[in-house]
Amino acid sequence: MVSVALKDIFDKTLFLFGAGSTFEADCMVSTSMLEALKKDIDAIEPADGINYSHRDLFKEIYVFLRACLSYQVSKRNHELKESNKYSENIEDFILILRQIINKDYILPQPIVGSWSEEILLFRVKQSDIFERFLDFILARLIEWITPTDSKAKALIKPFKTLFEETVDQDYSVDIFTLNYDLVFEKFLNSKNEKIVNNGFRHYLWEQKFTTGADNSRINLYKIHGSIDWYFDEVEQLIKYKEDHEPAFNPKNPSELKPHIILGYQHKLFSVEPFFSIVQEFIQKLRSSNLIIVVGYSFNDSYVNNLLIQEVNKDKNKKLIIVDPKWKRGNEPDFVEYIKLVQSDQSSMNLRNSSLLIQERVKLYASGKKIGAKSFFKDYLANKAELLSNELNELTEDEEPF
Repeated sequence: MVSVALKDIFDKTLFLFGAGSTFEADCMVSTSMLEALKKDIDAIEPADGINYSHRDLFKEIYVFLRACLSYQVSKRNHELKESNKYSENIEDFILILRQIINKDYILPQPIVGSWSEEILLFRVKQSDIFERFLDFILARLIEWITPTDSKAKALIKPFKTLFEETVDQDYSVDIFTLNYDLVFEKFLNSKNEKIVNNGFRHYLWEQKFTTGADNSRINLYKIHGSIDWYFDEVEQLIKYKEDHEPAFNPKNPSELKPHIILGYQHKLFSVEPFFSIVQEFIQKLRSSNLIIVVGYSFNDSYVNNLLIQEVNKDKNKKLIIVDPKWKRGNEPDFVEYIKLVQSDQSSMNLRNSSLLIQERVKLYASGKKIGAKSFFKDYLANKAELLSNELNELTEDEEPF
């Protein structure tokens, strides 16, 4: 094998992370959050102050929205002739809640007819109850995606080891993530060393993603935002909290809330930093040969469209899927799954790209429940030797990599 500089390897490699990428650090995935929410509502105590008076109403709203969500999920699965394609998750739950709060003209079925009367009754009992419920969920969400220290350190150890062993090389790793959690920032950055570059300078969003910026090693592009980001209403600027602390005050939620895309039907926003990060994602997709997708459920059609379009363009591009439910050898099933996901028009998409070329897909898991932690350990070991091998295989028919 030809020895390759890490800069050449990572210039041609893109990482895309979903919720499963930090699951092994005890960050909860969205499908588990609904049951966790029910338990957290039941656990509200008098000592919790104002929230305690909301408990019974929260319970009623939870049951009401779950019934609506179950209807939607069953209907979509029936239309796709797939009994378990969709499952109820916190994103769709919050989407319905936001539609009620914002008094949308188009409400999801079955919030019509007599169901809409129930909404009015909740408002009669307490005019801002839906807003308070959303604040409660945001507070719980931050807890649900707060990792266990020891597990987070174990998960990202291969990155830290790689960086420590290659201090003499000039390179950076581009990671695009759909997660809001702070696993990488909290456990790689310190007051003296900023290994993770999040595009901010002096706590302000400046879109500063450059190789070697402030001696960073990871450019972390958070496509859907982060729980430590917030919008300064006075200065009208995007900022982030010192020491990567959550931008939220549970005792006074109106004071500060995380700048995240959560529970919105359309995720392509023209506001910053989301718009700029998606443009960065597109450019990196175009320049990368190896696209590594870790723990992503492929439930965001706009992300899928970008991936499929770019991978299909070039025979020297490869998509590696890291997800325990997809085992090596099942690439045909995965391609069919993507076709099914992209056939869903329930969000009124104009047209989704659905046909992913099978030869450009590789599944990582080989029989066991192998996830992100194992992949990082394997592929970043020996100065990213396996990544180099994958890239060499892609370019061996042309000039040597």
